[in-house]
Amino acid sequence: MNRKFVLFVFSVFLLALSCSNVNNVKKAPSLSKDVKYYTFTYKGKANQVFMAGNFNNWKVSDPKYRLSQKGLDLWEITLPENYFLKGENEYKFIVDGEWVLDENAPLIRDTKLAGKIGVFKVE
Repeated sequence: MNRKFVLFVFSVFLLALSCSNVNNVKKAPSLSKDVKYYTFTYKGKANQVFMAGNFNNWKVSDPKYRLSQKGLDLWEITLPENYFLKGENEYKFIVDGEWVLDENAPLIRDTKLAGKIGVFKVE
């Protein structure tokens, strides 16, 4: 077996193990009693990361949905619920111009047009 492949599989295993109890889409502590916030994280090497979905008409580089780098290979964004649609929101990350599935989305749906996408609900 190729040594790079073995290292890759081992890295994926460690990443999966470290994320196994982490829900990537979570309600962040509310700054106001009336407003709910949602936090999204992306782990991986990148120069810039955005999220796009049906809530922003799938705009690839919408500045309101740009994640901030929080550490080495860690990107995060916290947004108020009014940035999303009521009900189901479909999304993907855009990492350096490439569409990337959020593997830790609460629900993953396979679509004909976009392939696999993350889905979360706003009540």
